[in-house]
Amino acid sequence: MYLVRLITLIILGLGGFYFAGSVDNQNLRFISMMAGCLAVILFYFYPMYEAHFRKQPNFDAIFMVNLLLGWTLIGWTVALIWALREPEIVAVVNKSKTDVAESHKASDAAKVHEATKQMVECPFCAEDILAKARKCKHCGSEVEPAIH
Repeated sequence: MYLVRLITLIILGLGGFYFAGSVDNQNLRFISMMAGCLAVILFYFYPMYEAHFRKQPNFDAIFMVNLLLGWTLIGWTVALIWALREPEIVAVVNKSKTDVAESHKASDAAKVHEATKQMVECPFCAEDILAKARKCKHCGSEVEPAIH
């Protein structure tokens, strides 16, 4: 659909200038020139129009690129491609406070269970240490790891 709009603008612009050159009436020539100039201006800001039409979330940035760099073919092309790009859809998940609290409780319980499962008693100072520890962090004694 964007191609139809773009081609229509090109035809209006070229047609207005062509008609202005072939008419002898000054008033009609002026109106044709104004129509051609308006079509050229609309063609220049075409990427901005597409961004607005497609409800791009970064419309302001596309407008600035089109306004400041649109006179270069590269700037206009970048603005057009950016405007025609489909916006990314971001899913928003709404969680209530109770859901968040319950998930934290479940993860905390799993952490406590995991931590207690991996602890053993130091044979020298009777403090709890990790089962894989080679040295007690409390007394500094070297211990045999319980789990390899």
